Amino acid sequence: MINGAEAMVQCLKAEGVTRIFGIPGVAIAPFYEALYNEPSITHVLVRQEQAAGHAASGYARITRRPAVCVTSSGPGATNLITALATAYADSIPLIAITGQVDSHLLGHDVFQEADMRGATESFVKYSYLVKNVNDIPRVFKEAFHIASTGRTGPVLIDIPCDVQKNELKGEFVYPEEAKIRGYKPSIMGNGQQMTKVIAAINKAKRPLICAGGGVILSHGEEVVRKFCEKNGIPLVSTMMGIGTIAKAHPLYFGMLGNNGKPYANKAVSNADLLMVVGARIADRAVPKPEKLERRLTVIHIDIDSAEIGKMLGPTLPLVGDIRHIFTQLMDADIHIDTSEWIKEL
Repeated sequence: MINGAEAMVQCLKAEGVTRIFGIPGVAIAPFYEALYNEPSITHVLVRQEQAAGHAASGYARITRRPAVCVTSSGPGATNLITALATAYADSIPLIAITGQVDSHLLGHDVFQEADMRGATESFVKYSYLVKNVNDIPRVFKEAFHIASTGRTGPVLIDIPCDVQKNELKGEFVYPEEAKIRGYKPSIMGNGQQMTKVIAAINKAKRPLICAGGGVILSHGEEVVRKFCEKNGIPLVSTMMGIGTIAKAHPLYFGMLGNNGKPYANKAVSNADLLMVVGARIADRAVPKPEKLERRLTVIHIDIDSAEIGKMLGPTLPLVGDIRHIFTQLMDADIHIDTSEWIKEL
């Protein structure tokens, strides 16, 4: 028999977690007691909870896997909100574990109680308040799955102190897969839309790709680069999309926007087809998107349908995973001559 805290550690081990970031506190103490006896997971002690979230966010960006931060209840948990908001805005897969007051005290405004599900509703992809110790394996499996699939992002797991102390009924079994009703992110592009996209590319004389952070998050850099090289299509990037193509690559024309390169902005201004790939095109990238809408064809590709058309109205929307979509496009019959366009740029 193991208790909830020990089950939490076993869940992290099952997910291959070897490093977490956090600060101990009373409401999360049982978890830290269990963690103390697990040598395979290194704990990085930070000076403030927000730093735990930011450190985990940076670690997730580098390892390209969900990272874990841990805090106690009340002010320890609320200090995490800025880091969660940053991870949510940048679509960074994060698992935030917060301790909570005993479950029978919830809603009584006791010492260091804070409604973390309510407080973080706008800044997480999903959140859990665990009230039954036997739900811990399922909750952790679902949390890692949600954080790392579709449009990636932070997931909060709020666990009362008494749940961490309670013993599981039966042996600990970690689920092999997450079964979440209604959660099935679109991966492959719609066939009819793909046909329209290919036709639009073939009509273009001055095509341009604008790559955002979604390219990197989907591990799509290589296939996007190969697509550009195969068809001679130049590329600019948002700040989050830097690294899609090497800076010295002859088809890369820099970061666009207020703080970008003048020639990147001129490329956008002179293109007749703009493929927005994994980017939301916010105000700092394109100050007046309505002007672009009237002048050129816009293909917007993103795994999150809510982002398509939010800032820049697309002529052709396409929902799906960028790596899979560009793998499909690599096999498409695209025949364009962009030599004069590249020379101009």
